[in-house]
Amino acid sequence: MSLNVFKQSFFLNTKNLSKVPFCQLARVRKMTSYEKASEDVRVSLMLYLFTLFKVIFTVAALGDHEAQKERLVREIMAVDKVERIHAKTRFEEIKNENRKGLFSAMLPYRIGILLSSGSALLSIPLIFHEETVMYFNHHFVTADIPEPKDLETCLEVGSFSWNWMEPVLGTVSFALLCLQFARNQIRNIGAKPFTSWFKHRRSKKLISQFPQYDKFILRSFSEGDPLSV
Repeated sequence: MSLNVFKQSFFLNTKNLSKVPFCQLARVRKMTSYEKASEDVRVSLMLYLFTLFKVIFTVAALGDHEAQKERLVREIMAVDKVERIHAKTRFEEIKNENRKGLFSAMLPYRIGILLSSGSALLSIPLIFHEETVMYFNHHFVTADIPEPKDLETCLEVGSFSWNWMEPVLGTVSFALLCLQFARNQIRNIGAKPFTSWFKHRRSKKLISQFPQYDKFILRSFSEGDPLSV
């Protein structure tokens, strides 16, 4: 069962919980203390809370980050013995701590995105646009220019520019292929590429800063937190 189907089926099955008597037991705390409630009330409340926590843990284990955040908030409430509003404040502190230094760590990715996108856009006019090809040839290649009748269409221009563009594009493509192969071999031997290494290092730092909370819950939240600022 996919994550979305699982979540949808849960919420569909629980959207009318307010009509079920024992689901109103969450209001018991406002009326009387938990200790003064009847045994049936306490058992029903515990069963309901256990089911709810089980669903949250299950969805979080499937990789849903919203569930991972909710699980951490409930961990804070349990450990610090505070209400949800105070737990959310603590949660924001943990989230901000987890995202420290994120911009500089992600700078190589941003540069790579910019370079690859720019190269993809520039490659088309550098091959098929006559004025761009002539400008590039005049300043960087200095190859002999064909007769005007051999440059009448963009495909003929591409045939001319391909004399120097083919080695460049071929070399870049082969280099990327080799790097992708190397990355796969790194993962095959159990080593961590940079992104996995960074997430693991970040989670270890977060655990050391907040040792009072469960390590697994903190690690799951930290590694599932998006790298975009």
